[in-house]
Amino acid sequence: MYRLFGMTLLLLFIDVTFTPAADLREISTGLRIPDEGYCDQPYVVVLDSGDWLCTLTTGSGNEGQGGQHVVSTTSCDQGRSWTPLVDIEPSSGPAASWVVPLLTPSGRVYVFYTYNGDEVKLGRDDVHGWYAMKFSDDGGKSWSQRRYRLPMRRTACDRLMKDGELVQMFWGIDKPKTVDGRVYFAFTKLGRYFLEEGEGWLYSSDNILSEDDPENIRWELRPHGEHGIRQHEFGTTQEEHNLVPLGGQRLYCVYRTTQGYPCHCYSADGGRTWTTPAPMTYSPNGQVVRTPRACPKLWKCKNGKYLFWYHQHGGPNFAGQYTPVSYTHLTLP
Repeated sequence: MYRLFGMTLLLLFIDVTFTPAADLREISTGLRIPDEGYCDQPYVVVLDSGDWLCTLTTGSGNEGQGGQHVVSTTSCDQGRSWTPLVDIEPSSGPAASWVVPLLTPSGRVYVFYTYNGDEVKLGRDDVHGWYAMKFSDDGGKSWSQRRYRLPMRRTACDRLMKDGELVQMFWGIDKPKTVDGRVYFAFTKLGRYFLEEGEGWLYSSDNILSEDDPENIRWELRPHGEHGIRQHEFGTTQEEHNLVPLGGQRLYCVYRTTQGYPCHCYSADGGRTWTTPAPMTYSPNGQVVRTPRACPKLWKCKNGKYLFWYHQHGGPNFAGQYTPVSYTHLTLP
């Protein structure tokens, strides 16, 4: 009792100002990555040095306007400060967008992005062209002058378009995953301009982690056959497919729709075939996860758990997608 009384007196003579801890869920508490005005998909890989290399799509205008291109920047203090932007592709060239990075065991970093290499004009020109690749061997200080084009076979989706013989339409938001020495990343093909008849595909490579010559990298487009990951009943908008590995050759895919919920599906053979997509639920046959036409992003964490980004409200379009987002831990079978 006396000890408690003494502590009370001590507190009376100390001017204590209680400041609640910052809520790290608030975007205002974050640290800004540099850009040129518009910014999309800032993805980070941690280099062997411990530095963070971030790749992003940026431009001085709005999304889809002229000058949109892909860049990189590096932080040596975990995001508190960043180096000046380095062009992966210049703003003066064809549109280059939606870049995602891959760190290999040698320290080389590859990036993959949509590149309008034929400079075809169909309105917005940032979702058609080539799936391009460059690399850096110096931690993003410079990038290969040469770009490499990933092979993308033409499928039924491409033949829907009147311009299908001229261009292929696609973009990707999936950061590449490594599973037992093989690399996977998903992307979305479009069957009609603009953002119509979307369906999911993925690239797979069994030697990119060990092959020094980019010309000799082997690529396989999955699933096999003419049709990608989609289900007709969920409408024309089926986009921004992204993957997480579940062990062995098992993969899980989730993507956005305009139905007020994301869809998901499973593969047991490395993406060659998939289960029929269905609305994503919190548990088998449970409540549907609600999210609008906004990217439902999934990560596998180092502790073996899965982290899911979504918006916790439904809706058929982009309206309201900038309300506070939610995270939830998932246990996937």
